[in-house]
Amino acid sequence: MTTAPLSLKALRSRARLGNEQWLDAAVEIIKMLARSRPTLTSDDAWAMLQEQKPDDDAAFVFDGRTMGAAFAIAAQRGYVHATDRTVPSVRKVCHRRPVRIWKSAFHRKAAAPRKGTKP
Repeated sequence: MTTAPLSLKALRSRARLGNEQWLDAAVEIIKMLARSRPTLTSDDAWAMLQEQKPDDDAAFVFDGRTMGAAFAIAAQRGYVHATDRTVPSVRKVCHRRPVRIWKSAFHRKAAAPRKGTKP
């Protein structure tokens, strides 16, 4: 049984624990990361978000559970594609739980070894 993708309205509703400013920033960061590398994870997005978070902006609040909504919106907009691969998270709060590897839609296939060459 397959489920239909959630609408952007439904995704934004799921992300109410965070705020619109944070969600928009997260989606833009995912887009920037996707333009700069063939694959990315939520750890990459978290790291860049932490760097860009305004120190004095109390309105820039978020709940960690909304990152999934940000990636789903980015996927619906065609910036990234989900893969079935995972890696252990490097974020201490995640206790090395598996995080999905996302494939950039802006890059060609990740450099796969050519036939007859060593990887």
